[in-house]
Amino acid sequence: MITPIALFTYSRLDHTRRTIEALLRNRGVADHDLIIFSDAPSTPDKAAAVAAVRGYLNTVTGFRSISIRARDHNFGLAKSIISGVTEVLEHYDRVVVLEDDMVTSPFFLAFMNDALDRFSDDDRVISVHGYVYPVSQVLPEVFFLRGADCWGWATWRRGWRLFNPDGRSLLQELKRRRLTRLFDFNGAYGYTSLLEAQNRGRVDSWAIRWHASAFLAGKLTLYPGRSLVRNIGHDGSGTHCGADSAWNVRLADERVHLDSVAIEESPIAHRAFEQHFRRARGLMRRIYRELVGFYYRQMFSPTVPGLFINPFFLARRGLVRAISDLSTNLSGRLVDIGCGTRPYQGLFNVDSYRGLDLDTIAARERGVADDFYDGTNFPYESLSFDSVLCNQVLEHVFNPEQFLSEIHRVLKPGGKMLLTVPFVWDEHEQPNDYARYSSFGLAALLERNGFKVLIHKKLGADASTLFQLANAYFYKLSRRWPTPVRFFFTVSAMALLNIFGIVAGRLLPRNEDLYLDHIVLAEKS
Repeated sequence: MITPIALFTYSRLDHTRRTIEALLRNRGVADHDLIIFSDAPSTPDKAAAVAAVRGYLNTVTGFRSISIRARDHNFGLAKSIISGVTEVLEHYDRVVVLEDDMVTSPFFLAFMNDALDRFSDDDRVISVHGYVYPVSQVLPEVFFLRGADCWGWATWRRGWRLFNPDGRSLLQELKRRRLTRLFDFNGAYGYTSLLEAQNRGRVDSWAIRWHASAFLAGKLTLYPGRSLVRNIGHDGSGTHCGADSAWNVRLADERVHLDSVAIEESPIAHRAFEQHFRRARGLMRRIYRELVGFYYRQMFSPTVPGLFINPFFLARRGLVRAISDLSTNLSGRLVDIGCGTRPYQGLFNVDSYRGLDLDTIAARERGVADDFYDGTNFPYESLSFDSVLCNQVLEHVFNPEQFLSEIHRVLKPGGKMLLTVPFVWDEHEQPNDYARYSSFGLAALLERNGFKVLIHKKLGADASTLFQLANAYFYKLSRRWPTPVRFFFTVSAMALLNIFGIVAGRLLPRNEDLYLDHIVLAEKS
């Protein structure tokens, strides 16, 4: 039986591209009809972004069929999904539903199709879900929970018939039957408050009404024990998703099997979800996340507070300023090679931004990179990208000739590469720190591998370098000290070195032969 995929898009080109490219890595995707609902801009300033998304959608291939419903006026997410799913199920008996920020595992469609087939005639089951929270407990291979969910899901026509869009009647029934505490996972998550906010017009959520409809009907949703979906909308770009790491997951890298499973709510999974909600929503957790986010930003893009908490303030400040100054030279499709946590993605205004990282356990668990490579070959066709960012990676490459040859291969003719690499710096990420490059050696290496150097700048070519190296020395030394002593030393002595470094860098003459980092803009020749 053909299972259509309903995809709901708006104005986020990079998210949409990543969602579709992940879907295309699913086996059997060519047997699915893709029905795309593209919402119209809500304001004039969104028109260009919506047009860019629609332009990309017209180039998509790889499905059994593709149809695009380009709205001529703005529906908003809730109305778009409710009307879209209803429309699809007028013509099909089942549907898989995705939004434009759902990156799926290569095993997502197999799980959805297996479950849709197996439980198609079981009225106790209303839907199938692909995402599972990053709980600390080990979950069953598959399990059921009461209600429904919204991050990569599927249902049948019979299930969607139970959807009640009337939030007020849903809330009244929950209260009449005294189910609000159970609905809220024993008070761990404010689903009832969200439904109340829906009724007051503060939010417009189809998902809370879908969940409440299924919950009140006593229906079950099937979940995988390992997540098959990752929501990339938690970068702050989503309609109802702020920047938050509490929901980040590692995608399942093998098939989830539908072993014998009791068609009843799993107490193990319910307890695990409840505990996760309590941890994620607690005051201290929120404070901790805010502090971690602030610290992270100060580590890579330091402002004044970074003077007092970032031992590498002088180096990082120079890097982010130089990258920002040259970022406008990169355009089109960009790949960030050795992307790490993608700290500088926000500096680039490009059509799409892909992160590539070395295939390690740590990189996969971080869940940030879109693609992985084996240290030798990039997983891309030749001439795939217009731009490359390679930030502080080349020193960790044992065979730079082969590495640059791969960059040259995937770049289009005339494509640009923005490269940074240290000159004077301590050994780091040992034992995978292999080289330092002089300006002459770096230029020769790039030209030998088919690149023309357009701009080459030396960062920190002044007295601030001496103070940065002093801080790097004390940072390594202080790692052996107790945390309170180390913290006090960082915000006092290291902060003073940062301040003295700024002053010295401005007052004393530059020295172009002693500097911290290179930044190079090069063109494929």
